[in-house]
Amino acid sequence: MTDTRLNNLTEYIQQAKLPTVFADTTTNPILLEPIAKEANMKLFSRQIYIDGLSEPGSDGETYQKMMDANTHSIVEGLGGTDLKFDPNLAK
Repeated sequence: MTDTRLNNLTEYIQQAKLPTVFADTTTNPILLEPIAKEANMKLFSRQIYIDGLSEPGSDGETYQKMMDANTHSIVEGLGGTDLKFDPNLAK
């Protein structure tokens, strides 16, 4: 990535005023570390699923597990508290 593109991306991220940069499962998070550091933001420790389901046994093995994992990660990454929905308690 050129310095100009890196600077533009860093400025864009800073203008968004979000506390966290998220990597997806198809991106090497090591590549985003310098961008997050330059923007004075943290890189969230868990990756999010954006490109389909993941391997059996993972948090992304089904659509519902993938959506639960992404919601949990995004809420926590933005500084909130994720309250796990239990459909059995809603009855």
